[in-house]
Amino acid sequence: MVIKKLLKDLKEVNAIFNDCYKLYKKYAAMDSGNIVPVLESLMSEADDLSKKHDCKIANEIIVAVVNELDRGYTKRSKER
Repeated sequence: MVIKKLLKDLKEVNAIFNDCYKLYKKYAAMDSGNIVPVLESLMSEADDLSKKHDCKIANEIIVAVVNELDRGYTKRSKER
């Protein structure tokens, strides 16, 4: 019984990491020229992920991904 619970928890954590990686991968390569629609779409998808996983670790990872993407967009816009 304990092993089944542990495996279920590990699968959930794996799903969280995979979803967050996909979110990062999708938006990290986007051009930040017209940033408003990109950020609106990012925030919508991040909100959907937060609702899908609905746990503290997922929310913390999602926030970290969004912050990292924002940092990257800001850096690229300053380089222009």
